[in-house]
Amino acid sequence: MRQPVMVGVDGSPCGRTAARWAAREALLRSVPLRVVYVSPLAADETARLWPGFDVPLPDLAVRELAAEHPELDIAGVRLAGAADAALLSCAAECSLLVLGVRGEGDFELPSLGSTALDVAGRHHGPTVLVPAGAVADSPAETDADTDPEHVTLGLDPHRPSDAATDFAFTAAALREGPLHTVHAWSVPSPAARWMPYAVPSKDREQWEDHEVQRLADVLRPWQDKYERVRVVRSVVLRGRAAALVHASRSSGLVVVGRPHDRLDTAAHTLVQYAGCPVAVVPG
Repeated sequence: MRQPVMVGVDGSPCGRTAARWAAREALLRSVPLRVVYVSPLAADETARLWPGFDVPLPDLAVRELAAEHPELDIAGVRLAGAADAALLSCAAECSLLVLGVRGEGDFELPSLGSTALDVAGRHHGPTVLVPAGAVADSPAETDADTDPEHVTLGLDPHRPSDAATDFAFTAAALREGPLHTVHAWSVPSPAARWMPYAVPSKDREQWEDHEVQRLADVLRPWQDKYERVRVVRSVVLRGRAAALVHASRSSGLVVVGRPHDRLDTAAHTLVQYAGCPVAVVPG
């Protein structure tokens, strides 16, 4: 059975943006879409406490998405309980979990939805975090410098993530667009201690050449596997978060690996300031 894409909705603008992104991703993957709403109370408890009060989610979101994408197999799921636990349990049956990064109760800037971050740090499968405004209603609304088919992969060739790399290549292949791999590196720590000022250009060039070669070696088997994906490689002397935030301004999706059961500082910063959806892939 084809595992569906699952999106959590809460009535917030970010939730609606995430739902629209998830619908398009489900169509790309040719899989069903499940729209999930988590309520603190079960439906019968809500009816008993507030007679006549009807929560329109997720049915409202399903109707809106079905009108936009009548060819999509879409259904709503209403759960009760703690949002993080309910989403993680339900997501075990899906191929991809999609969440908005700001919930209905969160501050506008720069606060993030704590549930989305918590789930992205614990979910055993890929999670895409979608910022508000990340999905344009039409090509005319897309920023001139942004390519929605452009996928960016943050890759450290010293500690490569096969799961994140495979996800990024698959995403680029589905979109028939380029894959931009970004390796952000820094001056080796022993050298940094005895070079407190600017690094001599000769030393920097040698180190950079080494990093370029290492990145090429890591990517070679993936390029052989995904022959139709055009790969653009960037090796930058910059912090990882800053490099990926910059790349997100012209991308449709940024992919990063998650080596631990939490988001590290760089991933947290990226999600907070990214100009496009961010896929967090454990592995």
